[in-house]
Amino acid sequence: MNALQIRLLQERTDLQTKCDQLVAFLDEEEKLPTIIPLQKDLLGTQASAMYTYLHILTIRINLLNATDTSEETEESQPEQETK
Repeated sequence: MNALQIRLLQERTDLQTKCDQLVAFLDEEEKLPTIIPLQKDLLGTQASAMYTYLHILTIRINLLNATDTSEETEESQPEQETK
């Protein structure tokens, strides 16, 4: 695993935590009356955008892992002679 993959995994973990916190805040009925409906809508939009980025980040990590796996497989196979 390279430095980029480690950084992306950490970013995904941090983003997941922030998404969960935002959704928990939006689900708390006690705090919501203190904000105006427009603020609530904006926070909902922000949560949606964060989850979209989380999904894209997960796909990117999976692609990097697949690339690393395919490179390792190619390196472990002996070269075939061409005739």
